[in-house]
Amino acid sequence: MGVDLLTRLGAARLLAEGIDDDKPGKPLLDDVPVRGFFPDDFYRSEFFLAWSTMMGPLPDHSAIEFRRYLLRFLHVTPCVDTMKDVWRMPLNQDDGVALPIREWLETREWFDHSGKGVEFRCNTTVEDVTFRKVGGGVRADSIRLKGDAKPRPIDAGDYVFITLGSQTANLSIGKDDEPPQPVHEPSKAWSLWSNIKNNAEAIGRYDFGDPKPFFDSDDLKPLKPGDVEKDPFLSTWVTFTVTEKGQTFLKRLQKLTGDPSLNQGLVTLIDSPWMITVSPFPEKHFLNQPDGVSAWWGFSLCHDKSGNPNEPGGIGKTITECTGREILTETIRQFGFQSDEALILSQSVCIPCLLPNAGSVWMRRKRADRPNVVPEGAENFAFLGQFCEMPFDTMFTMEYSIRSARQAVVGLFNVANFEPPRVYQGDAAAMLAVLERFVFH
Repeated sequence: MGVDLLTRLGAARLLAEGIDDDKPGKPLLDDVPVRGFFPDDFYRSEFFLAWSTMMGPLPDHSAIEFRRYLLRFLHVTPCVDTMKDVWRMPLNQDDGVALPIREWLETREWFDHSGKGVEFRCNTTVEDVTFRKVGGGVRADSIRLKGDAKPRPIDAGDYVFITLGSQTANLSIGKDDEPPQPVHEPSKAWSLWSNIKNNAEAIGRYDFGDPKPFFDSDDLKPLKPGDVEKDPFLSTWVTFTVTEKGQTFLKRLQKLTGDPSLNQGLVTLIDSPWMITVSPFPEKHFLNQPDGVSAWWGFSLCHDKSGNPNEPGGIGKTITECTGREILTETIRQFGFQSDEALILSQSVCIPCLLPNAGSVWMRRKRADRPNVVPEGAENFAFLGQFCEMPFDTMFTMEYSIRSARQAVVGLFNVANFEPPRVYQGDAAAMLAVLERFVFH
């Protein structure tokens, strides 16, 4: 997999540096980039490029997260290049998970036997949540929605579950003939978390995290002169979805890789300036997907294999500047499918999506920048999602959000026998013992 002796030593040092990272408050690996542990050649190795395009880390991302990923997914390391042991859902996450759960919640009869289910309010913006001290604890006191004349008080029997940030914040969707356009006021996406942080500090609480390391690109400063240069694309992804009448592209991909198209894992063009990665969707991936219509997905981390950000492709543009058709054209040519280019383009629609915060969870940070799911003394509120702190587990997964919700319920309601299952951890001690035996001596 292209991992040499010096790299294994770096992995051992990284694991050793964070060996106590289950103990809150310790500054281990705070603000430290992955780049500090490995030689430059490692980031062009087959292992790192496969790991990066499957998981999302770049050399200047957080060593905290990189270490957790190594331990959490140690079992898939042998197949990181083929993904043969990675499970895939038959339907997309919206149709296969979110929609059934929502329908169940909307129709379920709750404790008051009113017959009313959960009410979902779409197009609603929460602008602020205030807090107050109560004895030795703290309570969420009010919520202000956009358009409200005054805040809404939180009643004694109410509980508030807050998602602090989102990797899809400020997403912009383009068209086959139009590139996605950046939003005009990106800071609005994390203004709620900023307000919560300020409100908490006003009552003497400094443990509600900080959105700046994850979302504020103006705050990407070097640790020290000459350390890590400012890179405005560290959290930016561009994804694209292709709908094709027929399977011309997928059949060419199958012939190229030798794998059945619908069992195909991620395929990355490591020499592409965009380092394009594509993956066919299982059939059928969407409810009511018409017969004879195939769909596949692609993305770019907006860096090439040498770490250069947002380089122009063969068509002369960066991927962030391109229409869907231009992205598809570049992808066809990078794969060497030019003989079918006209046919594929005539049968396909490509929709690009600019995600300026897709990699935000990977940004270099301190442990204190993410709050605990249930902060100390919290009586009626908890934090959910990818931006709360749960040692051992890895963000950028559906499991992380689910675990935070279960942890919140256990913490606030003392529900017996509902604790989340233990997070799998690769045996760091055994790994270090092997490295010591076969590398250090």
